[in-house]
Amino acid sequence: MSPISNKETVVLNGIGIAPGYRIGTALPLRSGADIWKDPARKIAKSDVAAETRRYRDAVQRLVSDIKDAAAAAKGPGKTEYRELLEGYVELVDDEDIATEINHRISANLECAETALFHVGNGYLDDIASLDDAYLRERVEDIKMLFCRQMEILAGDYHGFQAEVSGAGRILIARELTAGEVATLDDDIGIIVEAASKTSHLVIMARNQGVPVVGGLADVQAIPANTPMIIDGYSGAVYLHPDDTLIAAYRAKIAEEAQSLSERDMSPLTLENGERVHVYANIGSAKEAHNADEAGAEGIGLFRTEFIFMNRSDPPDEDSQFVIYKDVLEAFGERQVTIRTLDAGGDKALEYLNIPREDNPFLGLRSIRFCLKNPEFLLIQFRAILRASAYGNPAIMIPMIISVQEMEAARRLFQEAQAQLEREKVPFKADIPFGMMVETPAAAIQIADFLPVADFFSIGTNDLTQYVLAVDRCNEAVADLYDARHPAVLAMIRQVIETARKSQRKVSMCGEMAGDADSIPLLLEMGLRDFSVGTGLVRKVKHLIRTT
Repeated sequence: MSPISNKETVVLNGIGIAPGYRIGTALPLRSGADIWKDPARKIAKSDVAAETRRYRDAVQRLVSDIKDAAAAAKGPGKTEYRELLEGYVELVDDEDIATEINHRISANLECAETALFHVGNGYLDDIASLDDAYLRERVEDIKMLFCRQMEILAGDYHGFQAEVSGAGRILIARELTAGEVATLDDDIGIIVEAASKTSHLVIMARNQGVPVVGGLADVQAIPANTPMIIDGYSGAVYLHPDDTLIAAYRAKIAEEAQSLSERDMSPLTLENGERVHVYANIGSAKEAHNADEAGAEGIGLFRTEFIFMNRSDPPDEDSQFVIYKDVLEAFGERQVTIRTLDAGGDKALEYLNIPREDNPFLGLRSIRFCLKNPEFLLIQFRAILRASAYGNPAIMIPMIISVQEMEAARRLFQEAQAQLEREKVPFKADIPFGMMVETPAAAIQIADFLPVADFFSIGTNDLTQYVLAVDRCNEAVADLYDARHPAVLAMIRQVIETARKSQRKVSMCGEMAGDADSIPLLLEMGLRDFSVGTGLVRKVKHLIRTT
């Protein structure tokens, strides 16, 4: 790394992984390794009650702080973060963990920190060995919660939000967890060593409008309070920027802010007169209202699996109907594309009883599960059809690899229509019925799907990992995960060109749709419909207008 302690401007070239600009001062953060240590301290038997109470007080303080952070997480793009924090409360206030820690304190005469360290490590090891890919991804989040408890016990805790708050600060860390990103102020930036563009952290930061630069080694060597600028579009980091550079970036920030300040529903039109549309990806009815405020022209992806998560049993038809109705009413005549249940892979649902699989991403997930368990899809179709009387829905089937799967899904949809007709329940007659293109099989034979799909939506997250045989959740191969790999681009181009020639609508709802470097390329390929996280709607519109 170049010298960073002098006062001359130093430029570090990283990778822009969440767009935006920030001018501020460096705030290096301690890593979990600095906090998560065993003090190996014993206590007297007479101190057991006091030590147990000390641990209980630490838990209660952290629970209170997380609840405050969840209550403060309001506005566009914050729904998922608030729900994440609410889930943290249950993890921290876990009776089984408390019982184990109290037992170690009383039986082994360990201090609370030592008991927490051993019980916590055992818990983390258990999660890392689970078949549930979603929980395995949350290991670092859960470790962060244990670290916060350790800080409270050690008297070195400044609040759940305090360390990563403060407008005008540029956080510098080896890693940050999704829970920490969820509490960030909007006027903040992040520099991390990792360079993954599809990590949970990055997706959350993008949705929240927080710029992130990655791919820089030894970033924690940057001294605290160093004046700096980060450019989440280009990946540039400027240490000790001079007045000219600061003025230039203030102008960029002002231009960006003006573009993003209002709910912009004015048409996006290219020089050749073609319209470009920007839709939102959502996972709940609350997020739909935030997407409307952000200026989304519709919903390009409603991830319905979130309706099925954090439950002990699947949602019934009536409860699904209420959610779909709420979202459709929020958007009126603007189209809401509802993706059917996409469970399995990294979204395991315990009550589905999917057998243990060595590789769940290649197993019984999404449409494969639904066709083997058609009652799930039939109920979902009925709920969507009932809600269609209140808006303008489209239905999208995920994880398709064959025409036969689309035909089978459509037969179930027609059965749901027939049932409601017999019951004299009103529904919209002509609902577009399309599919995700997220497997190489779908992309390669895209022309074969023209008779059975009314529209296509390219899911670049899964398509990239399947084309490149790179697990998108595995940081060890993150440098190999590249949505702009020639093989991936060739498939994307083929899908776009085939769809346009056949006058089929084609959109993109993966992370690539919100990537600043990819948008010009996608426009050149002919993509005219982008669907992105709620917090990215305004930024993508700005990027398209200025491309």
